[in-house]
Amino acid sequence: MTHTLDRLALAAGITLAVAFGGSTAAHAATYTTTHVRIVTNNETFYEDTVYISDEGCTVMDSAGTEYTITGDNALCALDSAATHGGFEYSLTYYDGFGFLLDSVSEFSGDGTNYWLYYVNFESPSVGMADFDLNENDELLLTFGGYNPPLRLTLDRTHRRTGEPVTAWVEYYSYDWVNAVGMYVPVDGATVSVDEEIFVTDAAGVATLTLEDSGTYEVYAVADGYTRTATQHIYGYRAFTALN
Repeated sequence: MTHTLDRLALAAGITLAVAFGGSTAAHAATYTTTHVRIVTNNETFYEDTVYISDEGCTVMDSAGTEYTITGDNALCALDSAATHGGFEYSLTYYDGFGFLLDSVSEFSGDGTNYWLYYVNFESPSVGMADFDLNENDELLLTFGGYNPPLRLTLDRTHRRTGEPVTAWVEYYSYDWVNAVGMYVPVDGATVSVDEEIFVTDAAGVATLTLEDSGTYEVYAVADGYTRTATQHIYGYRAFTALN
Protein backbone atom coordinates (compact mmCIF):
# COMPACT_ATOMS: atom_id res chain seq x y z
CA MET A 1 0.00 0.00 0.00
CA THR A 2 1.40 3.42 -0.98
CA HIS A 3 0.56 6.65 0.84
CA THR A 4 1.32 10.23 -0.09
CA LEU A 5 2.44 12.15 3.01
CA ASP A 6 2.13 15.90 2.91
CA ARG A 7 3.00 16.46 6.56
CA LEU A 8 5.74 14.98 8.72
CA ALA A 9 6.78 16.57 12.02
CA LEU A 10 9.90 15.68 13.95
CA ALA A 11 9.98 16.70 17.64
CA ALA A 12 12.03 14.87 20.27
CA GLY A 13 12.73 12.20 17.69
CA ILE A 14 9.08 11.68 16.76
CA THR A 15 7.74 12.59 13.33
CA LEU A 16 4.03 13.21 12.93
CA ALA A 17 2.36 12.64 9.56
CA VAL A 18 -1.01 13.16 7.92
CA ALA A 19 -1.60 11.01 4.84
CA PHE A 20 -3.41 12.18 1.74
CA GLY A 21 -4.04 10.52 -1.60
CA GLY A 22 -3.39 12.36 -4.85
CA SER A 23 -1.19 12.83 -7.85
CA THR A 24 0.78 15.57 -9.56
CA ALA A 25 0.96 16.52 -13.19
CA ALA A 26 3.92 15.20 -15.14
CA HIS A 27 6.80 17.67 -15.47
CA ALA A 28 10.53 17.75 -15.94
CA ALA A 29 12.20 17.17 -12.58
CA THR A 30 14.38 19.87 -11.07
CA TYR A 31 17.01 19.25 -8.42
CA THR A 32 17.96 21.12 -5.27
CA THR A 33 21.53 21.10 -3.96
CA THR A 34 21.64 20.46 -0.21
CA HIS A 35 24.53 20.00 2.21
CA VAL A 36 23.68 17.20 4.66
CA ARG A 37 25.52 16.67 7.94
CA ILE A 38 24.67 14.00 10.53
CA VAL A 39 26.19 14.26 14.01
CA THR A 40 26.10 11.48 16.61
CA ASN A 41 27.69 11.74 20.06
CA ASN A 42 29.20 15.06 18.89
CA GLU A 43 31.11 13.32 16.11
CA THR A 44 30.37 13.78 12.41
CA PHE A 45 28.87 10.53 11.15
CA TYR A 46 28.13 11.75 7.61
CA GLU A 47 28.74 14.94 5.64
CA ASP A 48 28.28 15.50 1.92
CA THR A 49 26.31 17.36 -0.74
CA VAL A 50 23.21 15.66 -2.17
CA TYR A 51 20.81 16.52 -4.97
CA ILE A 52 17.10 16.00 -4.36
CA SER A 53 14.32 16.01 -6.94
CA ASP A 54 11.15 18.08 -6.63
CA GLU A 55 9.33 14.87 -7.57
CA GLY A 56 10.01 13.58 -4.07
CA CYS A 57 11.04 10.13 -2.97
CA THR A 58 9.74 6.84 -1.64
CA VAL A 59 10.59 5.70 1.88
CA MET A 60 9.85 2.44 3.67
CA ASP A 61 8.97 1.89 7.31
CA SER A 62 10.21 -0.96 9.46
CA ALA A 63 7.14 -3.03 8.51
CA GLY A 64 8.07 -2.86 4.81
CA THR A 65 5.28 -0.43 3.81
CA GLU A 66 6.21 2.21 1.24
CA TYR A 67 5.25 5.89 1.51
CA THR A 68 5.55 8.44 -1.27
CA ILE A 69 6.86 11.79 -0.06
CA THR A 70 6.30 14.71 -2.44
CA GLY A 71 8.60 17.68 -3.05
CA ASP A 72 12.28 18.46 -2.56
CA ASN A 73 12.01 18.19 1.19
CA ALA A 74 14.26 17.42 4.15
CA LEU A 75 13.15 13.79 4.48
CA CYS A 76 14.06 13.09 0.85
CA ALA A 77 17.44 14.73 1.48
CA LEU A 78 18.05 12.24 4.30
CA ASP A 79 16.94 9.40 2.02
CA SER A 80 19.34 10.57 -0.70
CA ALA A 81 22.19 10.87 1.81
CA ALA A 82 21.52 7.32 3.02
CA THR A 83 21.62 6.02 -0.56
CA HIS A 84 24.86 7.77 -1.44
CA GLY A 85 26.47 7.30 1.98
CA GLY A 86 25.68 3.59 2.17
CA PHE A 87 23.94 3.70 5.55
CA GLU A 88 20.46 2.67 6.65
CA TYR A 89 17.79 4.44 8.65
CA SER A 90 14.63 3.05 10.18
CA LEU A 91 11.14 4.55 10.51
CA THR A 92 8.08 3.18 12.28
CA TYR A 93 4.68 4.41 11.13
CA TYR A 94 1.82 4.70 13.63
CA ASP A 95 -1.60 4.92 11.98
CA GLY A 96 -3.23 8.22 12.80
CA PHE A 97 -0.14 9.44 14.57
CA GLY A 98 2.85 9.39 12.25
CA PHE A 99 6.44 8.25 12.16
CA LEU A 100 9.06 7.48 14.73
CA LEU A 101 12.61 7.78 13.45
CA ASP A 102 14.02 4.70 15.12
CA SER A 103 17.62 4.79 14.02
CA VAL A 104 20.30 5.99 11.65
CA SER A 105 22.88 3.27 11.14
CA GLU A 106 23.52 1.77 14.59
CA PHE A 107 22.33 4.85 16.48
CA SER A 108 18.90 3.98 17.87
CA GLY A 109 16.61 6.29 19.80
CA ASP A 110 15.62 5.63 23.39
CA GLY A 111 14.17 7.63 26.25
CA THR A 112 17.27 9.82 26.51
CA ASN A 113 18.65 9.97 22.98
CA TYR A 114 16.59 10.92 19.95
CA TRP A 115 16.85 12.46 16.50
CA LEU A 116 16.26 16.14 15.69
CA TYR A 117 16.78 18.12 12.50
CA TYR A 118 17.79 21.69 11.69
CA VAL A 119 17.92 23.72 8.48
CA ASN A 120 20.49 26.51 8.39
CA PHE A 121 20.97 26.18 12.18
CA GLU A 122 17.24 26.70 12.88
CA SER A 123 14.75 24.12 14.13
CA PRO A 124 11.76 24.22 11.74
CA SER A 125 8.23 24.34 13.13
CA VAL A 126 7.07 21.77 10.57
CA GLY A 127 8.15 18.24 9.85
CA MET A 128 10.89 16.99 7.55
CA ALA A 129 8.54 15.93 4.76
CA ASP A 130 6.72 19.25 4.94
CA PHE A 131 9.86 21.40 4.82
CA ASP A 132 10.90 22.12 1.23
CA LEU A 133 14.56 22.99 0.88
CA ASN A 134 16.03 25.86 -1.09
CA GLU A 135 19.21 25.73 -3.15
CA ASN A 136 22.31 25.32 -0.95
CA ASP A 137 20.39 24.91 2.31
CA GLU A 138 22.25 23.07 5.08
CA LEU A 139 20.43 20.13 6.67
CA LEU A 140 21.71 18.92 10.02
CA LEU A 141 20.47 15.84 11.91
CA THR A 142 21.58 15.34 15.50
CA PHE A 143 21.39 12.35 17.82
CA GLY A 144 21.26 12.75 21.59
CA GLY A 145 19.33 15.20 23.72
CA TYR A 146 18.38 18.74 22.77
CA ASN A 147 21.76 20.26 21.88
CA PRO A 148 21.39 23.32 19.62
CA PRO A 149 23.94 23.43 16.80
CA LEU A 150 26.83 25.88 16.99
CA ARG A 151 27.69 28.24 14.15
CA LEU A 152 31.36 29.05 13.53
CA THR A 153 32.17 32.20 11.53
CA LEU A 154 35.71 33.18 10.50
CA ASP A 155 36.65 36.67 9.39
CA ARG A 156 38.99 35.14 6.81
CA THR A 157 40.00 31.71 5.55
CA HIS A 158 43.14 32.81 3.66
CA ARG A 159 45.90 34.58 5.60
CA ARG A 160 49.59 35.43 5.56
CA THR A 161 51.85 33.76 8.12
CA GLY A 162 51.45 35.42 11.51
CA GLU A 163 48.16 37.18 10.73
CA PRO A 164 45.44 36.40 13.31
CA VAL A 165 42.02 35.04 12.38
CA THR A 166 38.95 36.11 14.34
CA ALA A 167 36.36 33.41 15.07
CA TRP A 168 32.79 33.85 16.32
CA VAL A 169 30.83 30.99 17.91
CA GLU A 170 27.05 31.37 18.25
CA TYR A 171 23.82 29.41 18.35
CA TYR A 172 20.38 30.29 17.04
CA SER A 173 17.69 31.03 19.64
CA TYR A 174 14.02 31.75 18.99
CA ASP A 175 11.92 33.83 21.37
CA TRP A 176 8.40 32.40 20.98
CA VAL A 177 6.86 35.10 23.16
CA ASN A 178 8.10 37.97 21.00
CA ALA A 179 8.36 35.91 17.78
CA VAL A 180 11.96 36.94 17.24
CA GLY A 181 14.95 34.78 16.35
CA MET A 182 18.57 35.74 16.88
CA TYR A 183 22.09 34.36 17.12
CA VAL A 184 23.49 34.29 20.66
CA PRO A 185 27.25 34.27 21.42
CA VAL A 186 28.64 31.26 23.31
CA ASP A 187 31.08 31.98 26.12
CA GLY A 188 33.71 29.33 26.79
CA ALA A 189 33.37 27.45 23.50
CA THR A 190 36.49 25.57 22.42
CA VAL A 191 37.79 26.33 18.93
CA SER A 192 40.15 23.58 17.77
CA VAL A 193 42.72 24.42 15.10
CA ASP A 194 44.56 21.20 14.36
CA GLU A 195 46.34 20.55 17.69
CA GLU A 196 45.87 24.05 19.12
CA ILE A 197 42.95 25.10 21.35
CA PHE A 198 41.40 28.57 21.67
CA VAL A 199 38.49 29.57 23.94
CA THR A 200 35.79 32.16 23.19
CA ASP A 201 35.09 35.10 25.48
CA ALA A 202 31.71 36.43 26.64
CA ALA A 203 31.13 37.90 23.16
CA GLY A 204 31.66 34.44 21.62
CA VAL A 205 34.94 35.61 20.05
CA ALA A 206 38.32 33.87 19.90
CA THR A 207 41.46 35.18 18.21
CA LEU A 208 43.31 32.40 16.40
CA THR A 209 47.05 32.99 16.24
CA LEU A 210 48.61 30.71 13.65
CA GLU A 211 52.30 31.17 12.96
CA ASP A 212 52.94 28.60 10.26
CA SER A 213 51.85 28.29 6.66
CA GLY A 214 49.74 25.39 5.44
CA THR A 215 46.16 24.20 5.79
CA TYR A 216 44.44 24.08 9.18
CA GLU A 217 41.23 22.25 10.13
CA VAL A 218 38.97 24.33 12.40
CA TYR A 219 35.82 23.44 14.35
CA ALA A 220 34.14 24.48 17.61
CA VAL A 221 32.51 22.56 20.48
CA ALA A 222 30.79 23.50 23.73
CA ASP A 223 28.98 21.56 26.43
CA GLY A 224 25.26 21.28 25.72
CA TYR A 225 25.60 22.09 22.01
CA THR A 226 26.18 20.23 18.76
CA ARG A 227 29.65 20.75 17.28
CA THR A 228 30.19 22.84 14.18
CA ALA A 229 31.15 21.58 10.78
CA THR A 230 34.87 21.55 10.02
CA GLN A 231 36.24 24.52 8.10
CA HIS A 232 39.70 25.21 6.72
CA ILE A 233 42.14 28.08 7.06
CA TYR A 234 44.89 28.40 4.45
CA GLY A 235 48.14 30.10 5.46
CA TYR A 236 50.75 31.54 3.09
CA ARG A 237 54.19 32.96 3.69
CA ALA A 238 54.52 36.67 2.92
CA PHE A 239 56.73 37.49 -0.06
CA THR A 240 59.62 39.85 0.49
CA ALA A 241 60.17 42.36 -2.28
CA LEU A 242 63.59 42.22 -3.93
CA ASN A 243 65.48 45.50 -4.29
